[in-house]
Amino acid sequence: MERLKDERGRELYDLRGAPRPSADTPAPLRLLGEWDNVLLAHADRTRMFDDETRRRVIRKNGDVMPAILLDGVVAGTWWWRRRKDVATLEAMPFVKLTKALREELEAEAELALRVLEPAAAQVDVEFAD
Repeated sequence: MERLKDERGRELYDLRGAPRPSADTPAPLRLLGEWDNVLLAHADRTRMFDDETRRRVIRKNGDVMPAILLDGVVAGTWWWRRRKDVATLEAMPFVKLTKALREELEAEAELALRVLEPAAAQVDVEFAD
């Protein structure tokens, strides 16, 4: 076990000699599910979202919406539905997405929908810009 320190001086642990990307390496786009522990378990959630975004992701009744992460920061929400043989993921980004990010989100959405709706004959992504 290797001991490291974060930017605040807190002690962190990692596997000795484990590969680590440089600090300026962006995290890939990811979709987090409803009630994902990444959003619930962080001691310092401000690293992932500010108060305005928190209100959009964590509802007044405590529900935690599925979230879109861009470079490790919440940048939108998403939901899915199935009608007949078509599973659709609706993405509601909070920021303008570049063409490359939209394509990355579509690829992630297809992976998620294949797990969420394995019997669907077709998958689709809609953007609520």
